[in-house]
Amino acid sequence: MDETLQQNAPAPDKGKKIEDMALWVLLGISVLLFVLTGSSKALIMGVIALVWLIVKRFRNAKRQAENMESHLKRVIIFVVPAVFVNLVGAPFFVGKSGVWRYPLIKKYVSEIYHPVRMPAWFPDKLPESSTKCSILYLPSAMQGSGYFSVCFNCSTDAAKEWAALGEENAKYIVPLTDYNNARELSHMGEGRYLDFLPSGYETDPKYAVFTTAGDTEQRSVDIVLDNSFWYGDEEGTMIYIMETNLSVDKPYNEIVIVNKEKGLVQLFSE
Repeated sequence: MDETLQQNAPAPDKGKKIEDMALWVLLGISVLLFVLTGSSKALIMGVIALVWLIVKRFRNAKRQAENMESHLKRVIIFVVPAVFVNLVGAPFFVGKSGVWRYPLIKKYVSEIYHPVRMPAWFPDKLPESSTKCSILYLPSAMQGSGYFSVCFNCSTDAAKEWAALGEENAKYIVPLTDYNNARELSHMGEGRYLDFLPSGYETDPKYAVFTTAGDTEQRSVDIVLDNSFWYGDEEGTMIYIMETNLSVDKPYNEIVIVNKEKGLVQLFSE
């Protein structure tokens, strides 16, 4: 009798199990990716998973029986866009903090999507003495130039090593206070920014910047400073401009900024 009842019992809904598994895998991946990298793509996948969950609950509330085809159709409808999101284009933003996250974010940005130029001297991980980290990131779009920057607090010894790298390779060495003073001009209560041409800060005569009367070419070195990181520590901070094309439209810059006495470092590339 028991065997007969078991044979007549309805088979488990395999379609529902497949859909549930796919949904929770997508949600889990989006949460994990966001925790590790703070990527905008993780948020998009999370929204897709949330919409999927709402649709499922709505269908369940109507108490309508569904076959395997219905479940698999929803899996395709929601999984395909989630995969497409990760295959096309670079993330709009990534996480802004976390010493432990930096190696993951650097690999994620530079090895998977290549939305910014990452020079070989950029470290795979920050110094072990690092206690604070902030990341600035903007992907290149169309003709716009993207950038990647990381600021961190570290030991004075580690900071001196970065300063040594800057001094050895710099074409221009500029005090941060000089850079700020040259660029910012108060005008009628509003902040205006001027171009900064590193004339007079050359480390070798061959890098001299010459301008002639009537020269209309707009040339500048523009650095995306993390103002909250450097606030109050501008004195004694040096900017080492290792590479630059002095271009405003299509900038090419490799820069190290260091305060050796306070163990503050910013690495910048665009």
